[in-house]
Amino acid sequence: MLSRGLTKDTDFDRKLPYILPNTVKQDGTPNDYQQSVDNIYFNAIGFGPADVNVWDATLIRLRELSVSFSVPTKALEKTPFGSVSLVLTGNNLFYLAPNFPKYSRFDPETNSLGITNSKGLDLFAGPSARRYGGSIRITF
Repeated sequence: MLSRGLTKDTDFDRKLPYILPNTVKQDGTPNDYQQSVDNIYFNAIGFGPADVNVWDATLIRLRELSVSFSVPTKALEKTPFGSVSLVLTGNNLFYLAPNFPKYSRFDPETNSLGITNSKGLDLFAGPSARRYGGSIRITF
């Protein structure tokens, strides 16, 4: 998506020269080399291994949250119910990958190659689903 300019991360004037942010020269000084956008994004970022394609995979995620409430038995004394409980659950409720391009929405836990140890290789993998659910349990 970055190489094709499909995210807001690449929303700038493509006719102007561009300097890669947060990069340094070999001597450690800040990078000031101007390049064409085509050279940076289409040739370097989109295809093949390059250091601009490697990001820190730090991930903050709220994978699962469950909240339950049981109605006190005193409140049920004059009803036919023995117990009543409510449960609300949610999966993948919060996600933050702070070191990835802001609008790429990349998930470092994706794996497009099936059963392998190649975490983070995303070749059009589906996003992690956010799910909500609930249940009511009543006993007599």
